[in-house]
Amino acid sequence: MKKTCFLFILLAIAFSLSVNAQILDSVFSDNNVLVKQSNKSFLLVNSDNHAENIFYTHYADTNKIIKLDDNLNIIDSVVYKSNFSRDLFFKKNNLNYGLYYTAYSNNNIDTVKIYCEDDNGVLLFNTTLYIGSSDTINFESICVNAYNTQGNKSIVLLRNDFALGSNNCKLILVDSVGNIEYSNIFNVIGTPYLFETSQYYNLITSVKLADFGSTYVYNIRKKDLILEASSCFDKCYFFNNVKPINDSLVIISGFDIAIYDTISNNHFEASSILNIHSQTLHSQYFYYTDTIINHGDMGYVHILPTLMVERNFLDYYTTNSIYKYYRFYEYNYTSRQLIGLYNYDLNGGINFFYIVNFAYGSMKQLFGIKATEDGGVILSSNNWIAKVSEDGLLSILNIETQEKESIKVYPNPARDYINVDIECTNFKASDIELLDMQGRIVKKEKLNAKQGNRIDVSSLSVGTYSYNVSLNGKTIRGKVIVGK
Repeated sequence: MKKTCFLFILLAIAFSLSVNAQILDSVFSDNNVLVKQSNKSFLLVNSDNHAENIFYTHYADTNKIIKLDDNLNIIDSVVYKSNFSRDLFFKKNNLNYGLYYTAYSNNNIDTVKIYCEDDNGVLLFNTTLYIGSSDTINFESICVNAYNTQGNKSIVLLRNDFALGSNNCKLILVDSVGNIEYSNIFNVIGTPYLFETSQYYNLITSVKLADFGSTYVYNIRKKDLILEASSCFDKCYFFNNVKPINDSLVIISGFDIAIYDTISNNHFEASSILNIHSQTLHSQYFYYTDTIINHGDMGYVHILPTLMVERNFLDYYTTNSIYKYYRFYEYNYTSRQLIGLYNYDLNGGINFFYIVNFAYGSMKQLFGIKATEDGGVILSSNNWIAKVSEDGLLSILNIETQEKESIKVYPNPARDYINVDIECTNFKASDIELLDMQGRIVKKEKLNAKQGNRIDVSSLSVGTYSYNVSLNGKTIRGKVIVGK
């Protein structure tokens, strides 16, 4: 049986960042999370080696390409003297591939260029792919995507973010020295997202409402960008992240929107795995919003759409450990913002769930996640970078006092009882609540000591339960499995 664990990191105040702060100063570390702050954003760069952790940072007069190990130690750093201000999308050895575009005031694209430079900023090619004034179709600047292909080429997708019917998109295939091999325009149903299999470039469409059609998969030949076949699912899926597993299975992940359900009344679909050959749902993973937040009336919960969809917010190193992050508020758009990090397997079973809690009133943006070779994941943000691992104690760090407050709930899975051990400097009487998967409190007990608290769970039905432990005005949350 898989281990279910839960981490709650309370960053009670925003980090105070100096313009002279050094890159990656450690601010927090425990058994399963390491947080380092920086005065610059760390943007994830894909490479042909999945074991590499490569990031691109912006400076006033300098850009850097930084390679980290799985514990966020800098193992290589290159001053990148680029001729462009746009982000990189791929790095291979000392070659850096980027996309540059300009836009009109209405956000339609003016010009799109693809370029390649070495680490010293020597320009190897700079190819114009699209000029809006001379094209019959306009595309939105927020919907420009570029990918490196299995054949060491680049493919660029221009599209419009329109998930309610017929839509146009354009694919442009560029060889390794910057020549345009082929380009083609496709009319699709919904908003298209690109992924590659061994035989095809594929477009899969996100459709918001069934009234406007179903989700389609379009198979496009690699040799000439000609549409060879298309297939249709029997329902529509609404998503903004796509990652293939193999030639048959692809992960799609949604917009963090609430979905009404007659049993729980409120949950959202975290991720689905589709079989594109049989046009069937392989697996689906749900997580309940009331179980996550546990603050009573869920009628006012707002779930933030994921931003920066061109970057990785869905990743895996092995398919039994798939990571996806969500960003949401507790009550409304002025309340504190949370990041939920999910880990689940190929069949939709949850392995564990983490919450990273930001300061009140502060918009924090993630620029990507990267699953690591050791089973963990790296989160990169606009002023910090974090490594999260699966094992360890549940804890809260008080940033003001630097005191760590942690609990240990065991055995897990439990049978007749659970023990709760508490570690904190100033302990006061505490309590624990156990909740079922519909968010209903099924047991509540006092915790009167740091050690030796035993809770009888023999009367509970077999299943997974959330718990809330109140500790010095804060709450630590987690999950425990009750078996027989």
